[in-house]
Amino acid sequence: MHNVNISKISRLRINSECDGVSTLIGCMGCPLRCAYCFNPFTWDGSVEPKKYSIDELYEEVKLDNLYFLATEGDLVFGGGEPLLYSTFIKEFIKIYENWLEIHT
Repeated sequence: MHNVNISKISRLRINSECDGVSTLIGCMGCPLRCAYCFNPFTWDGSVEPKKYSIDELYEEVKLDNLYFLATEGDLVFGGGEPLLYSTFIKEFIKIYENWLEIHT
């Protein structure tokens, strides 16, 4: 079972990533180090990540699904670089796709 390092879970985001309310899962890490990076804290060592298993992350965000259903919102994996955790995200979607709207 894989784990993901999360910098922050940002809830009740309006008009950010989708038409409705979204929850952003901020994944840690990025090898690119872009000068214009919007979230350098995900890779510069200034934030201590929290590790989540697939089930732990679901428990953390499952109540947000009520907002997703009511507003056509969704769960968003961002970063950093979420594709560093592509196996985790793929497994998460496979298990919970019927309960959550998920976008990357």
